[in-house]
Amino acid sequence: MPAIFTEASINPKLLEQVGAEANVKVVTDLYIDSLGDKGSEAGTYLDFFRADVNKLVNCVKVIARHAAGSRISAWFTKCVETY
Repeated sequence: MPAIFTEASINPKLLEQVGAEANVKVVTDLYIDSLGDKGSEAGTYLDFFRADVNKLVNCVKVIARHAAGSRISAWFTKCVETY
């Protein structure tokens, strides 16, 4: 999967540069081992998981669109539509 994923507490600048040079999508704001601030998109454990799943699904949608017409694109699209 042509993407780079990292958690929200990591400084994203280096990974964004690597992603730009490698021409891959970069998701720099996943909640891996900590909650967000109270009332934020990851203020509770349920919100934490929901936010991360939504970001991953959106990334897969972008990748599937870029791979349009390929077998893997059809598989991604089916998975995302099922979600």
